[in-house]
Amino acid sequence: MGERRIEATRRVARMFSQTRLLKTNTLQSMRYLAKITTTFALALVFSAGVAFGQNNDATVTQNGDNHLADVEQVGGDNTADVLQRNFGASHEANIYQDGDDNSANVLSQGGVGTNEVDIDQVGDENAATVDQYWGSNTGIVYQDGTSNRAFIGHRGAFSSRAEITQKNGDDNNAEIYSSSDPSNPISDSAARILQDGSSNQGIITQSSGSLHSAVIEQMGSGNTAQISQSN
Repeated sequence: MGERRIEATRRVARMFSQTRLLKTNTLQSMRYLAKITTTFALALVFSAGVAFGQNNDATVTQNGDNHLADVEQVGGDNTADVLQRNFGASHEANIYQDGDDNSANVLSQGGVGTNEVDIDQVGDENAATVDQYWGSNTGIVYQDGTSNRAFIGHRGAFSSRAEITQKNGDDNNAEIYSSSDPSNPISDSAARILQDGSSNQGIITQSSGSLHSAVIEQMGSGNTAQISQSN
């Protein structure tokens, strides 16, 4: 009789031990599964963040007076287009691109006000185009990278200032063009190109006006510079 009670007690003890082991294994499995799920979720969030910055495209259109446009893009394959139009007050556009294959285009059509455009591109294959009509125009382009291309055009302006800086890159190409109606020539046109790299090409054309000033500075090999001024 005593032996049966001892055996029964041992069976109960073994059952409690197996139950504890089962609970422990189940809890460990749930913790492991939760860890895997959390890691996978974090991976999805990180991947989505990287993809978000790889193909940026921004378009800004403004009609009226006193426009201000600010565009900032960080990533690759960036494209920014800004259009500002009105025959009245001032316009201002600022574009900053940090990444590969950047492209920035600004068309600013002002009137009697002051139009200002500033483009900064840090990366490879940068391309910038600035067209400013009428008013007192200021266009500035800074490019830091390889295969930089920049164009600034001032047409029909009262006065104009254009500056292109291309640093730390090869195959730079910069052109500044300033012209006006002979019946209303530009009285003050200042243009400057600074290129630091190899195979640079700089062109400045100023026509239909007076008091022009033009400077091209090139540091590197294979440079080509051309300045043309006429009244």
